[in-house]
Amino acid sequence: MNSIHLILIAIFVFVITNIDDFILLLLFFGNRNYARKEIVLGQYIGISMLILISCILSLASLIIPRTWVGLMGFIPIFIGGRQLLKLRSTSYNKNAVEKLIQKSKKVFFGQYRSKIIAVAIVTISNGGDNIGVYTPLFAIHTLKQSILFITVFLIITSVMCFITYYIANHTLAGDKIKRYGHIIFPFALIGVGVWIISKSFLF
Repeated sequence: MNSIHLILIAIFVFVITNIDDFILLLLFFGNRNYARKEIVLGQYIGISMLILISCILSLASLIIPRTWVGLMGFIPIFIGGRQLLKLRSTSYNKNAVEKLIQKSKKVFFGQYRSKIIAVAIVTISNGGDNIGVYTPLFAIHTLKQSILFITVFLIITSVMCFITYYIANHTLAGDKIKRYGHIIFPFALIGVGVWIISKSFLF
């Protein structure tokens, strides 16, 4: 698999695992109490921590057979299925992200007075999907390929920050993303899980 294919995979994986973060960033950039620099730095700290955790967990691939590693592909499938059930739940509403932010601020903001840390904590607390997908992704690829994935992830993080800042301050498209992004998300996760399983030659 050449570098272009790996880059495309990295972009796809990052996008589908960060739809929630995309919405969170729209809300943060739309809040005048948060400076642009604080939001960007907080997002980078959060994403970096999620990548680090995933890298550590992926080391399991060094001591267990490759085909067994493929079983981790069921993690994003499980997460996607859970998200589909959430879509059917009447308890879901478009204010879920706002509630997550408020809850995180109540729990952590009083303890950590830095808004950078507040943004990072919200990103990490919302990153279970990232870990569930990044861990098997790193596990089934070489170190060089994983470094390429991480590099792309970090570059796209800056692109995502720029796009969300622009949308939040210059367009009306943010509302549509918040309305339909959660519908696409679970199906994309399931697709990634199936791809991970097939990539590991489980079948």
